[in-house]
Amino acid sequence: MMHCKFTSTVCCLALLVIVGLVAPAASFAAVHCVRAGATGNGSGSDWTNAYPTLPATLTRGDTYYVAAGNYGPHNFSDPDSGTSVITVIAATAANNGTATGWNSAYQGQAVFSCASSCGSIIQFNTDYYVFSGVYRSTATGNPESDWVLESGYGFKVNNSNALAGATVAGGSGYKAGTCSSLSACNAAGVFVHDITVSYVDVDGAHPTTDSGDIDEGADFEGGSYNLDFSHLYVHDDAVPFYLRGSHGNQAGGGYYFGSGNGNTIEYTYIQHNYSSPTYHSEGCSCSEGLTNFTFRYNYSDQIGGVGGNGSTTHIGTASGADYNNGNGPNGPWFIYGNVFTCTAVTSTMNCAVGDGILAVWDAKFTGNIYFLNNTAYNLGSPFTTNPESGFGLGLAYTTPMQAVYSENNLFYQNDPMTIIPTGTTSWNGATMTSTTWSYNAYFKTPAAGGSDADANKQVSSANPFSGGTCCSLASDTTAGTNTSSLVAGNGTDMLGTTRGANGTWDRGAFQVSGTPPTVTVNTPTGVTTAIH
Repeated sequence: MMHCKFTSTVCCLALLVIVGLVAPAASFAAVHCVRAGATGNGSGSDWTNAYPTLPATLTRGDTYYVAAGNYGPHNFSDPDSGTSVITVIAATAANNGTATGWNSAYQGQAVFSCASSCGSIIQFNTDYYVFSGVYRSTATGNPESDWVLESGYGFKVNNSNALAGATVAGGSGYKAGTCSSLSACNAAGVFVHDITVSYVDVDGAHPTTDSGDIDEGADFEGGSYNLDFSHLYVHDDAVPFYLRGSHGNQAGGGYYFGSGNGNTIEYTYIQHNYSSPTYHSEGCSCSEGLTNFTFRYNYSDQIGGVGGNGSTTHIGTASGADYNNGNGPNGPWFIYGNVFTCTAVTSTMNCAVGDGILAVWDAKFTGNIYFLNNTAYNLGSPFTTNPESGFGLGLAYTTPMQAVYSENNLFYQNDPMTIIPTGTTSWNGATMTSTTWSYNAYFKTPAAGGSDADANKQVSSANPFSGGTCCSLASDTTAGTNTSSLVAGNGTDMLGTTRGANGTWDRGAFQVSGTPPTVTVNTPTGVTTAIH
């Protein structure tokens, strides 16, 4: 299988909450001020004497407040000290570390970029960091009811000049001979762990040809684990997310990798990757040993590719290894409460999803897949090229799996798509211990609705959305099934509305009464409407 022209070091962004970590109490940690253009003594002690750039060496346990302005790339390589966290966050009027020298003009977007060729703009080579822009709004705060935003993030990592191979990255994925043990590999930055990246605009290289900068938005390799990506805007990369686990970790191979366990992508707007005619084009190329992987409450839009060797899917297990040689163990995977859509169709943006919303092939799963309460909108013909907006399991490769659950999903204008009936244990090269495909809804998706034999399905020719545009519901769907016993986190939608609180567990990403996100949609006919 041909893979993207990835370099061994790629960039990535992180979230707001570090998995399993508690930051030291403020009373025991020092605060430092960072402000582009500062002309004081440069000690970082206050806003008059702020560091003019983020220091190359940071202190464990301390917090660095960053003011609006332009900054260069940064390599986070500070030696670990137990589980002590380094916190780098945007300064706001409400939280800026010290009032000394503070000016309200210092609140605003901090932009990190490369002025000349660089590997990654933000690179993590050690562990225990919080890198957070704090908010995404043109005003102070973070209104969750308007979370699909393309501007107003506290931090921006900007690769639009295509000088970096990746935007945010961690873990270089070195192979045998580079290091001799897990601890040595961790120290060498082969994998990293316990990193949160949140409230960041991750602006890619905007590639338009295969000879251009085939970059990644967030790239963490070598089995990096306990990664939390939250409230991001990741866009205009070749591959927005590239998470690689135990690639090549076959028995006796002499490779050392992290666990690839406990990674989360949530509350993130993933938009407009490069539609390569040759290379993989996943929204998330997630594979090679990811366990306890969560992809929830995201909005994935304009993801596609057109080519023979390219995978065209929102989430895929693309790999240079087969299921017997490193692409595993994977699972459980928790994929719930997301919107997968195509809001623009142009001559250069094909929104192809020919391998499915979730494409699983040539991988080994030792845990279950839970695909619950997602909304797929306009992923069928004529809205996409090469459409097939179902799972796409197997794809003619051997894929040993455990249980697969697809429940409470809402498909709108998605024909053609794959239906994998309940009870299926073998499908197009994949084998699974069991399949539960039930309580799904098909609106204006007659072919798929007709082929689903589930007695609890909902099939309708109506438009279910408020105002007729995706994705909040005008009224309750036919009642779905309560899946909280399968995935406890699926008890609310992305806006925090409790599922089933009004007596009906709605199908799709949104529960009735939630406040919808708003973005602009350009339909194939050029009519501009609003997505709610």
